[in-house]
Amino acid sequence: LFKDDQKFRLEFNMRDAKASFEVNYEDDSPFPALELGVTRLRAPEFLALLNMPVPAKSDGTVSAKLNLSMDERAFQLSGNMVFDHFAFFHEKISPNVIQDMNASMDLQVVYNFENDKITISPLSLTSGPVTVSGFFNVTNVRSDPVIEFELGAKDIPCEDIPAAIPNGFL
Repeated sequence: LFKDDQKFRLEFNMRDAKASFEVNYEDDSPFPALELGVTRLRAPEFLALLNMPVPAKSDGTVSAKLNLSMDERAFQLSGNMVFDHFAFFHEKISPNVIQDMNASMDLQVVYNFENDKITISPLSLTSGPVTVSGFFNVTNVRSDPVIEFELGAKDIPCEDIPAAIPNGFL
């Protein structure tokens, strides 16, 4: 299928959303790199893809761009997701429908095969006016996992905190 530094891209529309899938096989890599993208995927379709219940009031959109690559030492995932006026329900998160969520996430995940370690750094989560940044490390993933993490935010005015919590969480 691949030979000598080739790139294949597939783009398609799903109702109001645009999606893309790209495979890039470079000469110096034994594995292809993948890029997945979606713009303005409606909440019901996104929830159905995740096999989550779709509440009666399910609106908003999701946009995402994810890059996946692998070599002999590690698997890497990087990208971002944006939830715009998103609504969903999951009983383990809240007994209520979460509504009008405006949030975004940027992350880079690396799984090192030899060290059996997952590193998520940088990690940035934004909800409304509040941004939280940090990292996660999981060592001994396959045997006896140990989780180390740090999350923090700088100088958040108290009046911004309620605006960062979507309706339905409280």
